[in-house]
Amino acid sequence: MMSKKLVMPALALLLAACSSTPGNWQGMSNPDIAQWQAAGFNAAEAQSWKAAGFTPSRGLKWKQAGFSLMEASRWQQQKFSVDEASQWRKIGVALDEAVANRNKGLMPIPPAKIE
Repeated sequence: MMSKKLVMPALALLLAACSSTPGNWQGMSNPDIAQWQAAGFNAAEAQSWKAAGFTPSRGLKWKQAGFSLMEASRWQQQKFSVDEASQWRKIGVALDEAVANRNKGLMPIPPAKIE
């Protein structure tokens, strides 16, 4: 009996805290929230990536490729796709150098595999 008396108030507090988290999914529609959640973003991440102009699917591709929001934004601002950015980064080329090389008509060439 005693444990039931303790569990109910604790559960009520937990539910109240979850429903009043500031800045969670505010300003997003239910379909948007569902898409961001399906892509694996929590509320804070979704708000940040959305504010930077990413859709859930594009944000997920950048995250899966190992880019932070700041990195993804910088590469995208320079008109690189996630695949192009990943190729440049894989061979150790930073964004500024990648821009310069692309302006010269160069493309990243992955290192040869030695078998």
